Amino acid sequence: MAGTRSRVDLEGFEDLEAAIRKLGEDVQGEILRDAVDAGAEIVRDVASQLAPRDTGFLADHIVKERQWTRTQNTADTYVGPSKEAWYGRFPEMGTTFQPAQPFLRPALDETKNSVIEEVAQQLRRRILREG
Repeated sequence: MAGTRSRVDLEGFEDLEAAIRKLGEDVQGEILRDAVDAGAEIVRDVASQLAPRDTGFLADHIVKERQWTRTQNTADTYVGPSKEAWYGRFPEMGTTFQPAQPFLRPALDETKNSVIEEVAQQLRRRILREG
């Protein structure tokens, strides 16, 4: 969704980061991406619940998509309307004739702590399994 990207940087996981670095490079990125995906799933579920429901199409087409990154120790995941629900930016941001009915930003704000906990839990679980 052009113009409405939010970036969440998870910091303060120095102990987990050090443990991940001890693992092989081939699994480091996979562990990180899987953990971020688990957190993004929480945001997606809440965004779908908060989305305007005229027909329910938009709410049913909130997706979580893993984004390709050049570096192995980075994980980018898109949460927002699918290409079929391209018009999702209009209720989120509003237009000249339509007041905003935000659902993505409130979903992120509402789930921030849960996402951090889930990502940390997923990382710990995978580090124990792989290490």
